[in-house]
Amino acid sequence: MDAKNMYETGNLSLCPYLAMNGLKYVGIKKQNTSKKYIFIFEDDKFQGTDLAMGFLNSDERKYKNFWSYFRNELANASISARGERLEKNSKMSYGDQDLDLDRR
Repeated sequence: MDAKNMYETGNLSLCPYLAMNGLKYVGIKKQNTSKKYIFIFEDDKFQGTDLAMGFLNSDERKYKNFWSYFRNELANASISARGERLEKNSKMSYGDQDLDLDRR
C-alpha cells in the first residue's frame, strides 16, 4: 500500500471516530524519537484530515469529554470516601464554552 493512501494520528480519541466513518485500521507504530505511538488507517479517499476536523465538533467528542469528566468525578468521590479532600466542581469547560452541570 502506498504511503500517501494512509492517514496517521497519535490521537487515541480520534481512532474510533475514523473507524466508524469508513477508514480501515491498519496498525500501530512507535515514533522513533519519543515514547508516542501512531495509529495508521487506510485512507484511499483522502478523507482522514476532513474527518479529524469533523471530530472536533462531533457528538462523539462531546460524549467522550463528558465521560472523562464523570469518570474523574467518580475517582474524586472514591478518594473523598477514604477521608481525603474532595473539591466540588459543578462547572466543566468544553472548548470555549462553560457547561453548568447543575442545570443538566
